[in-house]
Amino acid sequence: MFEYFILETLLLILLHYNNKLHKKTYIFTIILCTLVAITDELHQLFISGRSSRPIDVFIDSIGAIIAVTLYHKLTTKKHVKANLD
Repeated sequence: MFEYFILETLLLILLHYNNKLHKKTYIFTIILCTLVAITDELHQLFISGRSSRPIDVFIDSIGAIIAVTLYHKLTTKKHVKANLD
């Protein structure tokens, strides 16, 4: 979960500095991280000694959702504070 938290945060930072963040951007990054988690689990099917479980995709997606939530709250507070000054 932590790895996908980091991945999501890096994606948001990249998109934040290239464009303004919108609700669609948050949804896009969550979908992208979920797709990466799915491909990672599919890849594990072909490696001996590893297993592929759908619950792992869910757990990784939760990490991405937590990152979006925290990033949104932190950047919104900063933006509101800057407008008040």
